[in-house]
Amino acid sequence: MKKCPSCGANIEGLQGKCPYCGSTFEGMKAGSSMEKLAKAIEKATRECKERYANAVVEMEKAKAQSNRKASIWDENHVYDDTDEVVAGIIRNFPVPNTKTDLIEFILALKPKTQGFDADEVKDAYFAKYKECLGKARYLFPDDGDIVHLLEANEQKGLKKMSPSGRIMVYWLIGIVGIMLLFGILALLFL
Repeated sequence: MKKCPSCGANIEGLQGKCPYCGSTFEGMKAGSSMEKLAKAIEKATRECKERYANAVVEMEKAKAQSNRKASIWDENHVYDDTDEVVAGIIRNFPVPNTKTDLIEFILALKPKTQGFDADEVKDAYFAKYKECLGKARYLFPDDGDIVHLLEANEQKGLKKMSPSGRIMVYWLIGIVGIMLLFGILALLFL
């Protein structure tokens, strides 16, 4: 529960505007959600890189000390998990409730979902982007700014898929195309 800053009515926590007086809840929490996400990603990236560098140093020390210890350490056991950690942070980051923060968040996420290269981080951004669009649709169904934003960001066809999904479709199309080509060639030369 929260109080409406305009009329003082008690409002459910998820609502983006007061059902009694119609005022939207702006600036109720200081700081941009996107800034908070960027700081969390930066911190996690730094920690992952440090952990990976320390593990590599320990592996090299073990290899230098004896062959027996070196067999314990394998490059496969030391890997950089930065992408996994960052993707987890993105997926679990709370979506903002205020109209301004939500619009800013959606607009900042959109470019991070573009492109054809698939990776875990891009897929996480895409999932968070879709979650934000759904929340905006739920919280502000009649708001002109949100409706315009949703219409501008509606996706069609392959763009609705995550980057990994699009790559799979392109591979399948390519394989079917090659099979058709070989079928045609086989018919021509038989």
